[in-house]
Amino acid sequence: MSNLAMFCHQCSMAQSGGCGSTGKTQGTCGKDENLSRLQDIMIFGLKGLSAYRTHADDLGAATKSVDDVIAETLYFTLTNVNFSFDQHIAQLMKIGGAGSEMMSILGEAHHVA
Repeated sequence: MSNLAMFCHQCSMAQSGGCGSTGKTQGTCGKDENLSRLQDIMIFGLKGLSAYRTHADDLGAATKSVDDVIAETLYFTLTNVNFSFDQHIAQLMKIGGAGSEMMSILGEAHHVA
């Protein structure tokens, strides 16, 4: 991806002296810089999705299907044991789909409210 060293936001090894501090491109967990960045994108997507989800909840809308994707993705990233590029892309697509669904839920909730 780049000549930059590995940097991961997900564990204590991301701090000074941790993964990437010596120019390595793979973390001690086995994750490379591409997967680390994909997981970062997942977390950023979940932040936005969660904000919309909270708004929908305030309007009384049912959000279980979106909640399921949020929980699944948090588990996916926090367990830090899945290093499949293809599965990361598939999970990102689920987040995108949940975002689309969330916008529909919000649109309907605003029409009802």
